[in-house]
Amino acid sequence: SYRRANGQVGLSLAWGLWAQSEGITGQLDDADRARMARSGLEPIESDQGLALFDASLALSEPVLVPVRLNMSAVRATVRAGIAPALLSGLVPTPSRRTRVPQTSPSALAERLADLSEDEQDRLVLELLRAEMSTVLGYGSASDEVDTSRGFLELGFDSLMTVELRNRLNVVTGL
Repeated sequence: SYRRANGQVGLSLAWGLWAQSEGITGQLDDADRARMARSGLEPIESDQGLALFDASLALSEPVLVPVRLNMSAVRATVRAGIAPALLSGLVPTPSRRTRVPQTSPSALAERLADLSEDEQDRLVLELLRAEMSTVLGYGSASDEVDTSRGFLELGFDSLMTVELRNRLNVVTGL
């Protein structure tokens, strides 16, 4: 874009996830790939990448994002309120007038209201473990999450903690 502004040739490509596991993608494990798939990012095969590169050369835009998206997954994350900011603009969202007012109690708050303190603790812990399990890639095996261990010990990184925060915001109504 700087080069183009100065009358020079230039093209910047912000590549999506590549399928081959080498270089920067060599550090990704199954949980990382599962997290990306949940957000709608699909890996680009080498032949697809080459075709995207060729196609980009025919376009006049100075910056392009060659990426494969599973739009069903993107729509699901937008509806759930956990879409990455970059992807959330790709899917239309309902106007603010149709959203539930912030003052209305969440379903979780309603469930907690009728429980004893011990039952509340169990329910919140169960909810937390279930969301942590999903983010960590354990699926529905929330009993695999040892809540006596720290986030780093469990394998959380900064992106995973953001995803967990977003998921907890949705289920708690915050």
